[in-house]
Amino acid sequence: MRARLILAAFGIAAALGAAGPLRADDISIVGSSTVYPFMRLVADEFSKTSAAAITIEATGTETGFDYFCAGMADFLPDMNNASFAITRQQRRTCNRNGVRDIVAFLIGYDGLVVFTDAASPLTDIGRLDLYRAIAAETPAAGALRPNDVSVWAGVNDALPGLPIRVLGPPQTSGTRLYIEDGLLKPSCYELLGRLGRDVPRETELRCMKVRGDGAYVDVSEDDQFLIGAVGGAPGAIGLVGYGQFQLAGPAVKALTVDGVAPNFANIETQRYPLSRPLFVYVKRARLMRNPDMAAFLRLLLSDKVSGRGGALSRLGLVPPSDEITAQNRRTLDEGLEFECPSVFCAETAGN
Repeated sequence: MRARLILAAFGIAAALGAAGPLRADDISIVGSSTVYPFMRLVADEFSKTSAAAITIEATGTETGFDYFCAGMADFLPDMNNASFAITRQQRRTCNRNGVRDIVAFLIGYDGLVVFTDAASPLTDIGRLDLYRAIAAETPAAGALRPNDVSVWAGVNDALPGLPIRVLGPPQTSGTRLYIEDGLLKPSCYELLGRLGRDVPRETELRCMKVRGDGAYVDVSEDDQFLIGAVGGAPGAIGLVGYGQFQLAGPAVKALTVDGVAPNFANIETQRYPLSRPLFVYVKRARLMRNPDMAAFLRLLLSDKVSGRGGALSRLGLVPPSDEITAQNRRTLDEGLEFECPSVFCAETAGN
């Protein structure tokens, strides 16, 4: 008997209800829409040999953590796919609800692709230019002021005089958190001439805020829908993960950021300015009682799937280093807490 693979795009309760109640030896996964296609591929492969029912739902990273940290009941998910490292607040919520032993795996790297319609005159954008276009407030004379720039030439006179319209993910998305925490905040600090530890919390929150005047538009957790929206909106810019962008058609094109293309090699070396790590978080107690879950993760971490030239790299996931791969496998074999090596992990851990 092969696995039952249930792919959901709506609320977890509805998804589980539609499939019938999950057994203790089934596998339920929620979280990042960026990680979703990678885990779906693993589930497809796993279903060839396992009878476990696998439920995968693209809820977005933050909503996924809400479900994951809600408790240990069997109807709550076993895993959360994440495009940012779990925050201190999320760990507190997990602990409060009895989810106290979490195993994590850094499964690879992705890049935030800045793209536009194929006919657009734009070919490159600076990281700071993108910040100045979508931040709610930007530095002027050493202080943050409301951002009212309406055209790209107002951000940088080398850019065309097109209206600023950036289509991106909503607040429930891990990609949106990366935009706020990995793009807006460090750019703001840089232009203020401040180090993170010297910035008051109020200023930090203001630095991370996205414009709400229509220059930035919340579109959808569905990345392919977002890509289609940009392809049909001449002059608009979109923000989506590299893996998802590999599925885009000829109606759109990627921009270089500070002259660096969002490609496999540049993301792998972190040369691309908007690179980020991707994670899978697992409840250790579920892992210890469910051999199918351990087998699923072993397949995910195998060279065949997530190694260089493996199935996930062909789908757009940039694999982790040999060192991190070895650490992932030790984590699985020994049930260890994963020590995240990413700078972005350190940034989010303080939230």
